[in-house]
Amino acid sequence: MNLRLLTIYAAFWRVLCPSTAIAKEELSMQEILSVAKMTGACGILQAQSAFQVNTKLEGGDKFIERFWSTEAARLGKTPHQYIKDCQASITAYESMWKLASEKEK
Repeated sequence: MNLRLLTIYAAFWRVLCPSTAIAKEELSMQEILSVAKMTGACGILQAQSAFQVNTKLEGGDKFIERFWSTEAARLGKTPHQYIKDCQASITAYESMWKLASEKEK
């Protein structure tokens, strides 16, 4: 997966992702932590991609491609599936954040 495609996915993951609502209000702590962890990792992916686009570090494209391809493979996924999972995690995280904010009111 080339950096340009990775950057496009990272920049538009909210637009590309079909809306997925949290089906239940009561999630286990493990489910919440899993979503938060994945969302954080996806944020790092986006930040690395944006940094490389702005700085154009020599070898940076290859590093990012290799790092995230390896991370996806470690999880038994293709880079494309990893990006799709990022999209779903971010949507779930945003839904949980909104739900938590509503409960505090």
